[in-house]
Amino acid sequence: VSFAVLVTFKETQGVEVGEIQTLQHDVSGTLHVINSTTLFIDNFNFDGVGLSTFLYSYAPGQSVDSFGGGNIIPVPQPQGNSDGSLQRRRFNDEDIILPLPTGMTACDIAELTVWCAPFLVFFGRISIPRDIFENDGADPCTVIGATNVIPTEPPEFDNC
Repeated sequence: VSFAVLVTFKETQGVEVGEIQTLQHDVSGTLHVINSTTLFIDNFNFDGVGLSTFLYSYAPGQSVDSFGGGNIIPVPQPQGNSDGSLQRRRFNDEDIILPLPTGMTACDIAELTVWCAPFLVFFGRISIPRDIFENDGADPCTVIGATNVIPTEPPEFDNC
């Protein structure tokens, strides 16, 4: 089981992919690839409105508009629901480290979305360019310029 951790550090490590496109509900943030198995969203925002809202990934060549066949990247409790959803919770400029689910690498993700499952609506999305990977589609997946060091500052949780 993989879990994400909300932390307060501002040392960006890895490769900056870019800004998450805001489509609805004030979703924004900057996506980074720390290493082949860890993503980082800097200054994540979401107004908390939306039922069963998930971070959802799509593989290279997969139709993002098909609303199926992708993978949920879980957000942890207490910030996320037990199902990994964003739990109708407001996020204000929060940093999120996202260990990818077992068996998934950053090379397996062409697009990351904030997705409302019941209404099949994207609240935000960002494409991950293939040129940040040295061995795209190969094993091991290598991220060009990544430090492969996961920040170790202790997490800070709200409402604990």
